[in-house]
Amino acid sequence: MLYVDPKDAISSPSAALFSIGNSVVSILGMLLSGAGLYFGIRAWRAADRADQSAKRAEETAHQAAKEARAALRKGDAAEDLRVMSEMAIALIGHVEDAKAEAAKLKARDLATKTAHVINRRGRFFSDEAKNRFEKLNTDVLAISRTLAAGVPDDATAKEDLLNTCYDVMAGLTGESGRILADIEKEEE
Repeated sequence: MLYVDPKDAISSPSAALFSIGNSVVSILGMLLSGAGLYFGIRAWRAADRADQSAKRAEETAHQAAKEARAALRKGDAAEDLRVMSEMAIALIGHVEDAKAEAAKLKARDLATKTAHVINRRGRFFSDEAKNRFEKLNTDVLAISRTLAAGVPDDATAKEDLLNTCYDVMAGLTGESGRILADIEKEEE
């Protein structure tokens, strides 16, 4: 067996190179470990920032969807109010022309639509507006009950009915305008 004296191993040039090589490898290993730690921390921070950005994006998307739903509901409410005003105008035309069946149907439709708007869209109304709508609904129901018997032949009764119809139309148009103005003001 070959025996090498330790004193000879250190003094031999290949052993010295081996010792230096081990030192270089150790130093490189430490440098690579440090670089790995550095890049690992950077990656962790980048992932954390990405997670926070994703959360902010999700919150923003959620808020945008919520605002879009609110805008859609307000738009639907505005459309309902516009339709009611048109129905009131059509009702007046039918009463003026003594078209009893058409007037009766239009009055029923308007009463139903008014009740629907009060119940479905009432959250967009102030308490005063809601009270005015309920009064208008009462008037529309009275018109509907009157028209159930037909358009009055008596000139005074017909004029009273027409005045009530005009009051309803003016009330619906006025309330629609006020509510739409309030909706638009909220959007500013």
